[in-house]
This record gives sequence, structure tokens and C-alpha cells, in this order.
Amino acid sequence: MAAIDLKVLLNVPADLDKRSSDALIKAIKDNYQSDFDYLKFLSSVKTLQGMGIDEETSFRSAFATAKTMGVT
Repeated sequence: MAAIDLKVLLNVPADLDKRSSDALIKAIKDNYQSDFDYLKFLSSVKTLQGMGIDEETSFRSAFATAKTMGVT
């Protein structure tokens, strides 16, 4: 999951205990699945919002894409 910065994606506060946050991020990375999941969905939403698409449309678009991959 090197392409996704989980601390940025999950909006981890800078003042959060570094050891704890690093342990949680490591656990997420260690259990990474290649299937479409919530992290990929959230990344898609944030990418769309970064393109200037409003929040509702970005969620709908990301979900529509996920549906084409068989996500229900």
C-alpha cells in the first residue's frame, strides 16, 4: 500500500502519540488486501475532491466505480 499515505488519508493528527499511530498504521498495512476496500474508496473520494468535485458527487462517483468492481 505504498501509493497511499495512510496518515494523510485517515487524517491522523500530528499530536497523536507517534508510537501508537505508527503501530496502527503498520497493522493496517500488514493486513492489506488487494481487493477494493474502504481505504481505496476513501482514497478515491479524496482524489475526486482534490479535483474540485463536491463532497456528495465525489462519494457517489467513488461508489459507482466500486459497484463496477462488484462492491455492494
